[in-house]
Amino acid sequence: MKDDKLEETTKALVDDGGVNSISLSLFTEVFDAFEEAVVVTDASRRLVYVNSATEQLFGYSKNALYGEEAKILYADENDFSEQGRIRFNTFSKIAAENYRVAYRRSDGEQFFGLTTGAAKCLTESFRA
Repeated sequence: MKDDKLEETTKALVDDGGVNSISLSLFTEVFDAFEEAVVVTDASRRLVYVNSATEQLFGYSKNALYGEEAKILYADENDFSEQGRIRFNTFSKIAAENYRVAYRRSDGEQFFGLTTGAAKCLTESFRA
């Protein structure tokens, strides 16, 4: 089933190879070089890409995260819902901005992270 999620991830990140498409290998190479955790979700807020820094920060493997709702990363489900209402939805007009929220690692440890994100920017980056 995780292989299906990886295939869906690939489809979500690259389109038909047209002028506006991005190579998955280039996309991965660029974001894996970031020291900050980078998360890309689909319109349903399911994780379709995470970089290596995300794996290190949260303690999950990429394959464990792909296809999961982003709420797996939040310490409080209410924060996940609130951020979805405010910015991570198709109707949001909010540009990328910084905010702090509590996150949870795979071992249950919580931490505050500075997050930059918006629905239109396609990515979120986190710093502990």
